[in-house]
Parts: sequence; C-alpha cells; structure tokens
Amino acid sequence: MPKKSKAQIKRLAKRAEARGEVYEPPLEELSSNNKLLAARQLQQELTSIEKDDTMKAKDRRSAKRKAEAIALEKTGCSADELLAWYKEQKEEDRPETNSNNKKKTEDTQHDKRKIPYILFIGQLSYDTTKESLLQHFQTELADDGFDVNEQTCQIRLLTDPKTKKSRGMAFVELSTPELMHACLKLHKTMLEGRRINVEKSAGGGKHSEQRKEKLKTFRTQQEEYIESMVAKMIDEYKQKGEIQDGELDEGVIALCQRHSGAVVQAALERYVDSNGREMDNPSAYLSFLLGKLAHEGIYDSEKGKKILKSDSDRPPKRVRSN
Repeated sequence: MPKKSKAQIKRLAKRAEARGEVYEPPLEELSSNNKLLAARQLQQELTSIEKDDTMKAKDRRSAKRKAEAIALEKTGCSADELLAWYKEQKEEDRPETNSNNKKKTEDTQHDKRKIPYILFIGQLSYDTTKESLLQHFQTELADDGFDVNEQTCQIRLLTDPKTKKSRGMAFVELSTPELMHACLKLHKTMLEGRRINVEKSAGGGKHSEQRKEKLKTFRTQQEEYIESMVAKMIDEYKQKGEIQDGELDEGVIALCQRHSGAVVQAALERYVDSNGREMDNPSAYLSFLLGKLAHEGIYDSEKGKKILKSDSDRPPKRVRSN
C-alpha cells in the first residue's frame, strides 16, 4: 500500500472534522481482515444506495462519496482500488470456498446417514428369534416392494444377561425412513400367537421425562393414523354401497383399530364377499373374521399368496328371520 503524503492526511483529517469525526491515519500494514471488512461494507453500502429508489440523484452521489471517503480513511485506498482488490480476493478464495461447501455437504450427508431409523418391537413371544422376526417383516412387506434382509433390517433381540433367554422385546434398525414407516404398519400384527407392538424408539434413559413424552407423542400419532386408516377403509366400501351407514357398531370399529391394516382389509373383503350384512349380527361376524385372520394369518404358508376367500370364514349360519 503506498504511503500517504502529509497533504493527503491533512485533507482526510479536514473531511473527517467536517463530519464531526476524528481522523486516524491508517497503520503502515493494515491487516487483511480489516481491509476485507471495509471492502465488504463499501460494496454493501454502494449496492444499498443504488437500490434506494427514494433518493434523488444529488443525494445518491453525496451518499456514494461519503461511503467512499470512509473506506479511504479506513484503508488508504480509493474506492476503485479497494473494490478491485476485493474482487480479486473473492476469486482467489472461490476454490477454497467451493471445497469448504463440498466438505459441508459431505458432512451433512454423513450426518444424515448417521440418523438411525429404529423401531421398538414389544409383546414378542419368548420363543421368537431374530430369524423368525425378520421373516415376519419379509412376509408382511412382500407386496410393498421392499428389500428386507439382514443388512436393511438389523435386529437386536433383548435377552436376559444371566439366562440369555429372550425378554420378548427387540430393537430393529432400518436402512431408510421409507422402510421404517412401512414396518410401522405391522403394529398389532400376529406373530407366533402374539399380537406384537411396533413403535418408534424414543431413545434416552429408561426413566427420562423427555423419553416418556416422546413415547406418548409417538403412540398418539400411531393411534390417530390407525383410526384414520380404518375409517378410510370402511368409507371406501360405503362409497361402493357394499357397507351401509350404521351397519357396523362402534365396538367392532374399535376392534378393527387394534389390528393391523392388512388384517382389517382382508376381514372387510371377506365380510363383503360373504354378504355379512345378511347375518343376524353383522358386527359380530366381522369380529369373528378379524380374530380368525389375526390368529391364522393372511398368507398361505405353502403358496406364499394371500387367501382372499375361504368356505371356513363363515360361522354357523344364522339367517335373519323375516
């Protein structure tokens, strides 16, 4: 930076005095950080002045000269020199900035990969193994197009530290949020004679208040989802005229909400196909179907396909009396 003459310093001091300020001659070696800050402020002020449509041309010129004079006092450079230097600095720093941005992006992606998608599985049979639980997920999600295997669905079965026997609980870490939400639909499905719970893991300590609140929120959300899912299924049959308003009582609808969506859908399908409305008690018949499907399962273990109809679906026939 060229050294200022006494005349320049005197003129700058007079300008500062006219503004009610005290001029301090810059140090011989102004730090690059201060110079960078002054350049950035100058550019921002000039841009702001240009964008201000309320200013008259005369006022705009005056504001620019004032901003340039302040920058000159801070750096000892003219406005043109300072802005040219600032432009060079930005161009020199661009590769580093790009590299930093790339690193930030990679770090963000890495952090996203580290976010666990964990479910808590409860009410398992003490005889249920990791293999049988994995097979349950594979079977139930077979028609949804998910690749469920030991890599995408990592199961940690909780065992007693002394006896090494199952405690009837497990944590399941899924590879994607989509797979996690698909597994949540298996809440209340039957596995080895038990209706299992599938819930989001709240994390935290066992007695943590935050954990309790998170669990409460998760369960409320899950209950609301199940209620809306059951209502939507029944409404679809109502719209087609296959189920009438008031045909099913609140008790059986509440029972539907205790079962998985797959069981409810299969039970409603069989109810309609079997003309359940002709039974003395349609709600009792649907309750029978729900219990039967939940206990026996929806899939044919030999063919690996869903059973849509069965002659054994109907309980002892009782026709309405005229």
